[in-house]
Amino acid sequence: MLFTLLLIVFALFVLPKTSKAQSTGPDFNCNVDFQQISDGITYRRFTASSPRTLTWYVVKIDLNNPNIDLMVTPREGLGRTTSSFLSTYGSDVAINGDLHWSLTDPAGLAASQGDQYSDPSPEPSFFISEANEVRFWGRGGDPLWDAISGSNGIVRVGEVAQNYITCNPSRPQDCVHLHPRTSVGLTGNNTLILIVVDGRQPGYSEGVTLRELAYMMRTCNARDAINMDGGGSSTLVFSGQGVMNQPSDGSERTVSNHFGICSGGCSLTPETRPYCMVTDVRNNPGDDLFAGVLTATVNYTANFSCQFLIWTNGNLCRGLAAEENEEADCYNSGYYCETNYGRVDCPIDQICGNNCVPVPSNADSANCQAAIEFQYGRSDGGCYPNFWSCSIYEDEPCPPNYRCGADCGGRLGTLDPFEECVVNPYVRLETIVKTPLARQIWDKLVAGATGVFKRFPPKVESGTGSPIEYLNEIPGVSPVRYVSLDGSTVVAGSPVVGRPGAEAEMYFPYIGGLHQYFLQCIQTILRPQGYGQVCPRGTATAEPPDTGLPPGGGTCQESNSQYCSVSYLQSTFGNTASIASQICRLESGGDPTALNDNCLNGSSYDYSVGLFQINLVPIPQYDASGNLIGLVDSSWRCPGAFVTDINRVQPPYCIIQNQSILNECVQRFMDPDFNIATAWGPHLSNGGTTWCDWAYAAEQCGIQDCLP
Repeated sequence: MLFTLLLIVFALFVLPKTSKAQSTGPDFNCNVDFQQISDGITYRRFTASSPRTLTWYVVKIDLNNPNIDLMVTPREGLGRTTSSFLSTYGSDVAINGDLHWSLTDPAGLAASQGDQYSDPSPEPSFFISEANEVRFWGRGGDPLWDAISGSNGIVRVGEVAQNYITCNPSRPQDCVHLHPRTSVGLTGNNTLILIVVDGRQPGYSEGVTLRELAYMMRTCNARDAINMDGGGSSTLVFSGQGVMNQPSDGSERTVSNHFGICSGGCSLTPETRPYCMVTDVRNNPGDDLFAGVLTATVNYTANFSCQFLIWTNGNLCRGLAAEENEEADCYNSGYYCETNYGRVDCPIDQICGNNCVPVPSNADSANCQAAIEFQYGRSDGGCYPNFWSCSIYEDEPCPPNYRCGADCGGRLGTLDPFEECVVNPYVRLETIVKTPLARQIWDKLVAGATGVFKRFPPKVESGTGSPIEYLNEIPGVSPVRYVSLDGSTVVAGSPVVGRPGAEAEMYFPYIGGLHQYFLQCIQTILRPQGYGQVCPRGTATAEPPDTGLPPGGGTCQESNSQYCSVSYLQSTFGNTASIASQICRLESGGDPTALNDNCLNGSSYDYSVGLFQINLVPIPQYDASGNLIGLVDSSWRCPGAFVTDINRVQPPYCIIQNQSILNECVQRFMDPDFNIATAWGPHLSNGGTTWCDWAYAAEQCGIQDCLP
């Protein structure tokens, strides 16, 4: 009986934990059937059903290929999507970079072409020299050129990095939590490996643990590898093909910095690629919305630098000849040169020459001189380089690569000593269209869980007339004209190719889809079968929030919206995900953009943001008698955004001190994953068991640990 009991305990508690902790991820071959993207860059898309449904991409970059160039986002390019980074700087492949405190402040060491814009941290880093040599770990080269960091080292010296991946219960992200992942590794034969794993999408790809990611890198022979930012940030973009993976947010996320690979050389000069990757638009009656003229004056500063050659000791000789694709230097009279440029800026008695060889000794030329004098009566015979031309020559012995001849000479070249620096600044003016309530109308009428359109049984153009599954968020389109008042060239975005600004288009999110599905397809549904246009298939839209709930206006039930659902919160909150789902629903209604700014009108001290309504203002602290004794202003909130006056006891309870800091904070905390992580991290105490920071919600939902 005792033996049986011990065996059951062992089976229930020991085996599952051991199995999960030791999971090595999918079994795949990383060495066959890779497709070429460009010179030196190949990739392959993998899928697996074990240990779970997975989809991931592996990209290989041959660093021994001289055409490969690597780059990290420059300071002025921070805070954009990965596809925007790729198109702006002309990369062939790009991935998201490091985690960040704000979109202009990566969490770890970061540098681009010698400009270090983020300080080192405990995060692991990898470094790229000016010669595109890659190495991992440490604190940077001397001088530091390019550097970027990630959250964890996962492979080190060919082994899973035990110092970083512990499988300790206090670190479930290592061996338990499944997420989308992005990682970079380096093999022993100098091949750079990128692995991007999709996740949080049941039936397509559920994600991997850090330990599994490490074994995936080992399968691809990585000797060293680190994990970059993951979750909704994980993005892989190819030039000409767009976003290759399926980011878990439904679309790519704006991230702080990025890592790019170029075949043929990267450039920090933004390229003119003003293309809008729109694949389907609708032009409906009444869509020509602009009847007047709008003007805008753009003030900009173009920073550029030019490096000129200095006229001394052959600098012009060497530099200007290099522009002619020749290697020149200064030589004295003891050399024959294939191209003689004259003195240029060489010292006196020297010439600037290309492909120069020493003049043979008199002994080597003696027989040649005698033969030329005997045969032609000329005294200028001698051994000259084969690349010289001669009017006469004899088949006489000369040193290798020399010929016996007379009246010989090389090519005379010219170098223009005047240098100029021409820089064409590119100014990008982004026009953003915001249609009031367009998303809410789209959800209520078309794509929401209770949308009118979804209550009917429409058909899709699938060849079999199957029920509709996916709806495409088609924009409406209206023709517009962009014209520069000073005659400068204007190029505007278009669905397929760039076009002149005078032939541009303006896109209005959702408007085309409202017309397509709600107006046109509803009419098709109501007509007899076979009449009317068939509704098109599109991409899936995300589940909407628990519509219409203001901050604090939800109910104490588990949410079914995307971000507040138990399944979405499980990986962060574990066995308290049900409570987290209730708190999330009650606080925000499942809307990651929920904002409560009551401190400005004096209703409360709240300026709280996002799913869990994280309060960005310093929190007042009272003594037992109810007297205000101080303000709690943790460093992770939004320091510098608000006036922190302890004596402010009358409305408004907060005053905005720096609007730009506040805007950046709000944008960061409206990122659902960041908001969830903050709720779990500095806000929630005692390992996820104390919810006192949400006292109102705790009381409403009967969460006992915070009740009086």
